[in-house]
Parts: sequence; C-alpha cells; structure tokens
Amino acid sequence: MYTLNQNRYQVEAEPIFQRVFITDDRLANEIFSPAMKARVIFFALTQQIEIPIMDAVVASATNLGDSGCYISLTEQWKRNSANHCYIPFSEFSHPEIDLDELGMYFVSDYFIYSSSGKWGVLVSSAHYGLLGGSPEFIEGVRAAFPELDREVYDFYSIGKMTEMIE
Repeated sequence: MYTLNQNRYQVEAEPIFQRVFITDDRLANEIFSPAMKARVIFFALTQQIEIPIMDAVVASATNLGDSGCYISLTEQWKRNSANHCYIPFSEFSHPEIDLDELGMYFVSDYFIYSSSGKWGVLVSSAHYGLLGGSPEFIEGVRAAFPELDREVYDFYSIGKMTEMIE
C-alpha cells in the first residue's frame, strides 16, 4: 500500500482513471467511460464502501486477473495530504481499509478503480455508489454479493423516507 503524489498519479494512475471514468464529478450525467459496459447503483449507508460489497468487488476483480486497485479522493482533508493511493488486494484488512495511516481521509466522494482499467466504483457522500465494468465483472460481483440488486431498492426507499421527513 502506498500513496501517489500528484506527479506519480499523473504518470501511473491518471491514465487508468481516464480509461474507467470520464469525469470525477459525481453529479455528471455520465461518469463512466463507454468501455464500462455494465453499471449498477448501490446504497452506501456510510461514506465508506461496505465490507460485503468491497469483498465482492475484490473477488470479482481477482477472477479477472487484477491484484490491486487505486483509490482517488475528490477532496483533500488536510493541506499536502495524499489524494491517491494503490492498495494490493492482499493488504485489504477488515473491518475496513485503514487509509488514516497513509494520511488519507474519506471526507467526500472517492473512486476505487482497477489497476488494469477494467472496472471502477464511485462512493458518494450522498449515500450511494456506482459500480461499472465489464458484464463479467458485474456478474462476478453479483455472484459474490447476491443482494447487490436489492441495494437499488434500499437507496430508493431511503430517498423516499427523506422526502417525507423534509
């Protein structure tokens, strides 16, 4: 696990990010590149991707030959703190990835994406996530986390409850 300064990010990870995503704006009509043929929305109760979903992403990505991923934060929490890192799947720990030791803090939206550019995840501070990749990748996530499609209904239900409260 290591951080990437801006120069290293631009050389190592940004070209991969751009194969997966066309923008880092979660409010854009489209965030995934056309190469990401399959897409799914999921409910994110907190600002961190929940363990069962991340475990499913790792399992599916591993089956496609990936051995790690990049994480890119959209906002710096502290001046001069890292916004990007690489994490080998072998270093994922439970209950959650501890990016604090790298000086990275989940304060807003962030992206998790394949080191090979095959898939990506947006986790939004607005309590949803978007998962994109090949149909094989998405089916692998569904196989490892069969409740994935239920997440859409959970997201919709929470949105409806919020409307009723307001």
